[in-house]
Amino acid sequence: MATILVVDDHPTTRLLLRSVLSREGYAVTLAEHGAAALKQLEHHPDTKLLITDLDMPVMDGLELLRRLHTCPVWSQRGVAKLVVSAHPLTEEALAQHGVYACFAKPLDLPRFKRTVREVLTATPTP
Repeated sequence: MATILVVDDHPTTRLLLRSVLSREGYAVTLAEHGAAALKQLEHHPDTKLLITDLDMPVMDGLELLRRLHTCPVWSQRGVAKLVVSAHPLTEEALAQHGVYACFAKPLDLPRFKRTVREVLTATPTP
């Protein structure tokens, strides 16, 4: 069972994504901003997928993605990344941070679930 970290400052979104992903058979951890996400990743080194919003307090999603992509310790762990946000950035703009795909809010759940399965199937285990 793959572990997924959901990062969003809105509790309703975090709980919705946890519910959807748990029903798909994944273990889900939650964080309310980027700084909390980095701590969760330290406590859950088996995390295979990070799903993050972009607009958050304390540390936004872009800074979180930048740190994960540029820091050798985090980039070597090979955590896949998806973005779920109302922010208008495109997948091309986020690709420079190693983002596999981005989803606009409100979420297209069938496409989202397919992409989660796809990215976790494509992510090699160490």
